[in-house]
Amino acid sequence: WRFSKRDAWNVDSLFPFFTSATKTSSDSFLDSLESHVKGGLWSLFYDSQRVSADVPSGISILGMPEASRLFPDKAAEFFSLSSGKFGVLCSSRASTGFYVKVESDASFQAAFIGKLPLGVLNVVFDIAPGATFKLARDFLTFGGAFQAMRFGFFLGRGSVLELAGLSASAENSRRWVRDDFFVADSAKVVDAFAEVGRDHTRIERNFHMRGSGAEVDSRVFVRGGASVVHD
Repeated sequence: WRFSKRDAWNVDSLFPFFTSATKTSSDSFLDSLESHVKGGLWSLFYDSQRVSADVPSGISILGMPEASRLFPDKAAEFFSLSSGKFGVLCSSRASTGFYVKVESDASFQAAFIGKLPLGVLNVVFDIAPGATFKLARDFLTFGGAFQAMRFGFFLGRGSVLELAGLSASAENSRRWVRDDFFVADSAKVVDAFAEVGRDHTRIERNFHMRGSGAEVDSRVFVRGGASVVHD
């Protein structure tokens, strides 16, 4: 059933998002989640723009153009995996992305909030060998918004990624996300993701097992309803 209900993602369905003609809608659940992340120690990304400056110890954040000069191999590998219309859309706006360098044990909270007709974002997390990185991601897509986002996770030898995600969307919205995990020798991913959206979402997740002893524990929880498809 993968990629079912294709009509939700065709040109006619997506066209209103590019013209600001899609009906906006309010959602009390998303409003409460937005208030929660704005009131906490979260890094906030609104429609591809980073609007908060708090960076915990052990982490540095670079713009993608600078990161492409400093870490050309990882940047090239990340963007070389672009496929399909949404992946190509993200790569066409590579300069809007961010490169998160994790040098030591660290925790990070990031909320990706969409309110404009179109938001495109690329984010790479580069986790140092032996480091434990705890990351919480919230995706909030409000009515009238379309978000297309790509994430890459490069795990160094013996590193650990503990990833928790919550995805919520209002009616009259669309979200496409692709995650790629590159898991090195003895590295481990522990991943839990929850989807509670009220309109169509598509999430593509790829685990590239690169070394001996690489390990992944990934679990997804979905709350469905009506005719909405979460793929």
